[in-house]
Amino acid sequence: MRGALVLEDGTVFGGEAFGRQVPHGCEVVCIDGATWPQLLAAPAYAGQIVVAVGGDAPATGTAGPQCYPKGLVLNGTASPPPDDVVWQLGLGGLKGVDTHGLALHLKRTGPLAGRMVVADSGESEVGPAGAARFPVCSPCEVSTVRPYRIYGGGPRVVVYDFGVSPDLLAWLVAFDCHVTVVPWDYPAEDVTEMLPDAVILSGGPGNPAACDEVIGGFRPVIGRVPLVAIGLGHQLLARAQGGRTGQMWCGHRGRSVLVRELESGRVYETDQSHGYAVLGAPVGAKVTYVAVSDGTIEGLIYPGLDAVSLQFLPGPEAVAGPITHLWRRWLPRGSVQESIA
Repeated sequence: MRGALVLEDGTVFGGEAFGRQVPHGCEVVCIDGATWPQLLAAPAYAGQIVVAVGGDAPATGTAGPQCYPKGLVLNGTASPPPDDVVWQLGLGGLKGVDTHGLALHLKRTGPLAGRMVVADSGESEVGPAGAARFPVCSPCEVSTVRPYRIYGGGPRVVVYDFGVSPDLLAWLVAFDCHVTVVPWDYPAEDVTEMLPDAVILSGGPGNPAACDEVIGGFRPVIGRVPLVAIGLGHQLLARAQGGRTGQMWCGHRGRSVLVRELESGRVYETDQSHGYAVLGAPVGAKVTYVAVSDGTIEGLIYPGLDAVSLQFLPGPEAVAGPITHLWRRWLPRGSVQESIA
């Protein structure tokens, strides 16, 4: 069945419809280098229509029990999810779409809302008008509702779940960390009573400027234990220290976003998924990483608070440089040296 993605500026991208055609008024975002199982399992894309640009690689793995995006757009060569999967997850999708053309269009226009329609339905309107007014998910909607543990023999790490990614948890497990994941509003006093070696503020969806309640929850932890903030957590920590954030014209999404470490000048490929950014270093913070493409702040260090933050998930090579001193305090002995060798 023929279908289309209609953007709020009236631009139409046609394709073949599959699944349930329900997404409407959702932000349309483009991600390069990811397959549909990876996209559907990512809380950072909650409530969005995700476009897999150049998603030609085989879709390894299966869909998890929860699907975060509202819609999925594929090109003509990528294999869509099986019918039983998309219907079970309530997912609407299009295949055979000019995803490269769609990505270029959004780079020119900035963020846009969109909806999927079936060709013979007669629907063409997208509402509400204005990219600033499309629904945006918050960390509260994707956070775990109760604490859970991933047992390990290494450092004790507490993760505030603002939409924690499977990749971050896998990264901690690889270092044999003893991980406790807690809800976004878990009392800070209870976190400190666990005597963690470090607290992590996870990534997730949402506009950081609308997360004051979330910030109020973890604020008492700041300065009391070593703190690492990733993704949305990076933005929230900056705001907790008086920094500002804003929506980007073109977000960083994909698995090959280049960032430069200012201290060494080295450039790394990183995995990112965000449409908001920190606008200037807060008082007492120092910029450690910037995006190669647009100079966006990608990393901060807070020497007086024993805290660091990254806009991206740190791979082993990114442990080097200005954040090494903090990582060495709570990773197992020898892990840092081995990972940057």
